[in-house]
Amino acid sequence: MMMEDFRVEQESLIRDEYNEEDNSTNTSSNINTNYEKALSAIGFGKFHVLLLFICGLANSSDAIEILCVSFVLPSAECDLKMSSTDKGYLSSITFLGMMIGGYVWGSLGDVLGRKYILISALFFNALFGALAGLSQTFQILLLCRFLSGIGVGGSVPIVWSYFSEFIPKDIRGRMICCLASSWFFGNLLVILFAYILLNNFQININLFSGYIIINNWKMFMIVSALPSAITCVLLLILPESPKFCLYNGKTSEARKILKNIFVYNNGNSNSEKKRILNEILDDFKFSVRPNLNDTDDDTEIFFGPNRPTGLIKSIVQNSKDIIKKTKCLFGKTHIFKTTLILCIMFAICFGYYGLWIWLPELYKRMALTGGSPCSTNFIPTNGTNNSNQSSCQIDKSVFESSFISALSNLPGNIFTIIFIDKMGRNLVTSMSLFLSGLSVFGIPFITKESQGVLLATIFGGINVVTFNSFGCTATELFPTRLRSSALGVQYVAGRLGAILGNVLFGILVDTSCYVPLLTISGLLIMSSILSFKLPESSNLDMD
Repeated sequence: MMMEDFRVEQESLIRDEYNEEDNSTNTSSNINTNYEKALSAIGFGKFHVLLLFICGLANSSDAIEILCVSFVLPSAECDLKMSSTDKGYLSSITFLGMMIGGYVWGSLGDVLGRKYILISALFFNALFGALAGLSQTFQILLLCRFLSGIGVGGSVPIVWSYFSEFIPKDIRGRMICCLASSWFFGNLLVILFAYILLNNFQININLFSGYIIINNWKMFMIVSALPSAITCVLLLILPESPKFCLYNGKTSEARKILKNIFVYNNGNSNSEKKRILNEILDDFKFSVRPNLNDTDDDTEIFFGPNRPTGLIKSIVQNSKDIIKKTKCLFGKTHIFKTTLILCIMFAICFGYYGLWIWLPELYKRMALTGGSPCSTNFIPTNGTNNSNQSSCQIDKSVFESSFISALSNLPGNIFTIIFIDKMGRNLVTSMSLFLSGLSVFGIPFITKESQGVLLATIFGGINVVTFNSFGCTATELFPTRLRSSALGVQYVAGRLGAILGNVLFGILVDTSCYVPLLTISGLLIMSSILSFKLPESSNLDMD
């Protein structure tokens, strides 16, 4: 039914959009207008469903790889003799890798293309995610989680850029929110993996004469890497982003991709729509390359006469391109919105990951104390002392609480899909930031375990609205030539926030857990005010 509604909307706009007069002399503007007309002529169809499924699986894979460590913390505590500080480092190291991966791979996505850079990032994630499950020491586990984080960080900004460039502007907000909703399914899947592998039976596999021992939590980490590997294979059937091709002077390839998508969606029966699309695509040949002569010019990045082909020269050139794109983001054209987005992204990730990664640990403390996770009745156990072995096991109630908290994301996802284009990105973002800050504020003062679960559930439900709506804004405000780079830099700020949030929790959770929780609350409420300063991106042509 939703697909049919999208079709009706698209077909009703085709004739109006095509007949509009475009008297602009700016070549880049002509390309944007013609590209949006082409997407509208193609309409929503089977290709977009397939695209959403595969990109959604990529986004879910990232969620699984990030969130799986929250279930590993209690299980691996005794096995690797981890203290609370060690657990904070393990939670944070993935985000350190994501900072590096997001910046490097995100910028390469603007230089070398979306599709194959995305595949390489996901493969890197899958490889080292699986190797983490073979780790026998805390140090090796830490290294593998860092390297898998580089892959996760690289794939996140590219998948958003790649996906958005196939979607017509009038449904782009809803479709990006659908993509963001796949995080919810990744969250559910990692809970399912954890429940099956960490709670129901014992695993003890000896490899190489006992040199490598795989137990339950290690098998859980190996299985958690599988969705990324599967996504790598599925991405091979999708094309490169036609908008990336167009902005790199590959007009013929862009036209071919768009025609193939039209045929996949509509077949060859709709001759009128096909004629309209062909007329629009014919205009592309009069605007082969966009005019990028602005104050933050990086034309040579895309249109240099001969990019080097040797390995060393190519690495050097790509490094120069990455630096140029970063400078462009902080040039006078983009610096205001870049700075605002970085501040808000830092606060969102500090709050979400700082709290969400530690939820199973907080739930365990609530179950043991019967109330606040900050209660003085809880006596922390050090991983070097295994006298209380039960504290190193995950209670069944933790899975139940985590499942309830994950389900809280569903209403938020539905809300953003329905209202994101009607209410506007900034209003939705500001409201959700303020309300999620209030929900965190109450967690330290609860008196019953059920109250903590309720507040964490409310936080999760509202915070997903923030991620979805802010994700639309962060994706749409930057031009094609900078989009992946911008998202990569944004995720550097976000992962820095996640690292600091996790380290702060690890250091203070045993002594004064009020501090990190109230810090999260304050940052989210302040960010709700900043979000109103951002330009509204609803229904804009993506440059």
